[in-house]
Amino acid sequence: MSLKGQFPQGIENCKSLQGLDLPFNKLSSAIPSNISTRLPYVTLLDLSRNNFSGEIPTDIANCVCLNFLKLDHDRLTGLVPNFTVPNVMKESYANNSGLCGGPLEPCKELGRKSDESHETFKSGFIVGYAGSAVSIVTIFMSYCVPWEQMKKRKRMTLKKNNKRRKLIR
Repeated sequence: MSLKGQFPQGIENCKSLQGLDLPFNKLSSAIPSNISTRLPYVTLLDLSRNNFSGEIPTDIANCVCLNFLKLDHDRLTGLVPNFTVPNVMKESYANNSGLCGGPLEPCKELGRKSDESHETFKSGFIVGYAGSAVSIVTIFMSYCVPWEQMKKRKRMTLKKNNKRRKLIR
């Protein structure tokens, strides 16, 4: 006989529970997001060979007494939370094709997004810098060049006026 359905709800009443060994059942849905509240003193947690799906809750890192974890052969996805459990190896997450990070391969999608956002920032910075440079040159050309031309005209006019005065005298 095996257990079926979601993660057992009555477990939160077993606050002193130190080991939860539930492999080879037909449990499904997600691992509870507040697992550390439900199992604050758990040292062994084996939920392998069920049908759990979704992400491994980050709250699992708050199970400070946990020293053995097995989540293999489920349907888990996403990033393996960052926590230190001495006996968690790559095999503890085996056959969860959607998992990455931690002892597994790095998450490629996250890396791509990071690279893409870095490239987008870099491109935006270059475009902004070039746009600023063009604006500064345009401002310089529209104010300074005509100003210099006005000065030249004024000088030319003064020279012409001086020549006329000399001729008139």
